[in-house]
Amino acid sequence: MDLALGWLDADWDNGGVLGREACRVPVGLPVSGRGSGAVDGSERSGDALCCLLVNEILECGPHPQGVRPFPDDGRRHLGRLEAVLHRRWPAGTIPSPRILDHMDALSRLPPAIVDRVVEEVNGIYIGEGSVADLNCFNHLRGVSTDPDDPQAPTFDRLAGIYRFGFLVLGSSPHTSVSLVFHEIGHALDVADRMMSETRQWRDLHDACVPHLVEEYWHRRHEWWAECFAITLARKEHVLVTMLGGQVDLAYAIVEYFHTYYGVYGVMA
Repeated sequence: MDLALGWLDADWDNGGVLGREACRVPVGLPVSGRGSGAVDGSERSGDALCCLLVNEILECGPHPQGVRPFPDDGRRHLGRLEAVLHRRWPAGTIPSPRILDHMDALSRLPPAIVDRVVEEVNGIYIGEGSVADLNCFNHLRGVSTDPDDPQAPTFDRLAGIYRFGFLVLGSSPHTSVSLVFHEIGHALDVADRMMSETRQWRDLHDACVPHLVEEYWHRRHEWWAECFAITLARKEHVLVTMLGGQVDLAYAIVEYFHTYYGVYGVMA
């Protein structure tokens, strides 16, 4: 089953197609997001690894802070997140309900998680379609997510991904309880030197595997990100169901994310 999710393996390298290709732009154009400003040939820093607004109409900005009632067009100002957030749909249009759900999820992030995201992520890009459909990632269409695996999906099949400091969220169908929270989970996992590979998580994951029907979750890093998403979304009943009714095991997972990330689930 293709769950249409993506992540970053710290040792994975596809020639940097997500990052470096996206930044192959004319010298002197303004950079959007972190590290904004003119770029000359000597200033292509890590903070500038984000898409350039070659055509401003392809991205719309937020409403001013403090607008009431809260805008429901995807342009609600999200505070500190605006430093890395890119709404990749034409100005003057309203995106699909799934994109609006992504924006709502971002608005509900706890302040401590927002701070981590702004610190660790070069850019969050949100737009219609798959990862490869976003207007500054079209070069990924037909490109394998893992050239060493002939069965690996192409970027066209991913609804979201975190790779090379980019968090990309599309509107394609997915099976995560929250695509936004799942990909943020991957970002934090990587930032914290692969928490999903620690002995504590290995033990938790080993205990979960016999109860997980879907083999996709047998991958430790994917189960880590999904459990982060479930806990942050406060949908532990989904976790209990996925674990075949193992309430104590679900509680141990919720307690894990509460301990390390201050995320409060219903069971905490």
